[in-house]
Amino acid sequence: MMENAEELHDDPTMLPPVPGPKYEQVIRYLEQKYVIPGSPGDKLPTERAIQEKFKVSRQTVRNAIKALLERGLIYNVQGSGTYVADRSQGSYIPRVCSFAEDMERRGLQASTRMLSTQWVEVTEEISRYLSVTIDSPVLLVKRLRLAEGEPIGFELAYLAPEVATCLLETMASGGSRKDPHDHCEYTIEHGMMRMEATLMTEADAEAFNHLPTVGAAAFKVTTTSYTSQGSPVEHSVTLYKGDAYFYEMLL
Repeated sequence: MMENAEELHDDPTMLPPVPGPKYEQVIRYLEQKYVIPGSPGDKLPTERAIQEKFKVSRQTVRNAIKALLERGLIYNVQGSGTYVADRSQGSYIPRVCSFAEDMERRGLQASTRMLSTQWVEVTEEISRYLSVTIDSPVLLVKRLRLAEGEPIGFELAYLAPEVATCLLETMASGGSRKDPHDHCEYTIEHGMMRMEATLMTEADAEAFNHLPTVGAAAFKVTTTSYTSQGSPVEHSVTLYKGDAYFYEMLL
């Protein structure tokens, strides 16, 4: 179980620099500090404690709590408090395999090809995921996912500045970002994934040397990865060819 839930963690009294309404910043704070690194049954701080810590209105805190309740990430016990929900009972999808594991299971040789790396300024969207202030630099990594040498996935990965170098070394070596690198004190312990159908755009084709076919069906996987303390360190968007990739899950 986590530490005394009536006390907030001993970190600076700063909400994540997420653009938009204050309640979205409170949501992200609770996700990062309690929901993502926590275990089912861990207690969240009281509404009053959150309100006093960040000098926000009671309604702002309630709106944030309501949003997390609706997503099934937390639950209330009347007269007791708010707790981290069992993820298998919430709105989470079943756990899925990594790309390499999935390819191995299908009897295909998986590989990754790095295309480019560059420092870019954070957009409003990426700021929401990595809790980095807008216009701060993050490392953008473009790479291909291949099966039997043929590209079936196109990935954009944004790495937080404090972990960019060590995560990039791990990615380049083909290792798992969940395994610590010799010179990296950060490891990825948690993640949130979203999967949806989409179409390849002109921007996708431009970003990946015109390998994707504009207008073709694609399977979009968006993942945000966190350390054991709940700090977001990587946000990636991967587009898989619609006719070449799928997830298979037990429900």
